[in-house]
Amino acid sequence: MIAFRVFACAVFAWSAAWAQDFEGSVTFRVTGKDDAQSFEYWSKGNKARLEMGQAQGMKFVILMDAQSENITMLMPDAKMYIRMTEDMGSTEPEDMPLDFQRTGKTQTILGYSCEQVIIRQEKSETEAWVTKA
Repeated sequence: MIAFRVFACAVFAWSAAWAQDFEGSVTFRVTGKDDAQSFEYWSKGNKARLEMGQAQGMKFVILMDAQSENITMLMPDAKMYIRMTEDMGSTEPEDMPLDFQRTGKTQTILGYSCEQVIIRQEKSETEAWVTKA
């Protein structure tokens, strides 16, 4: 769930990054109802980097390249990455409805009580274990 929110931020940042010429860095913090998130953004030429620190301590790094029209999201703590290419972004988000289903199954993960959520979208299904930390 967090990864989806971060990826949505990446898509937003992607469109904002190329709306006008900017070279430099910006640091900002977004505060929500229950948590706060810090951001660091660097831009030079046709490339940009956005680093996000989560309140839960998980870090995300998003690399954007306007020339190749690629976005790469790094999750160093999980040793994972996701790459989005131009053709993946050609479908509008409203054309890809998501179906979230709480299964009622619970599990303790790293000391947190988590609930299983199944996320369905067209031909894909994702299992997520979520918690209110």
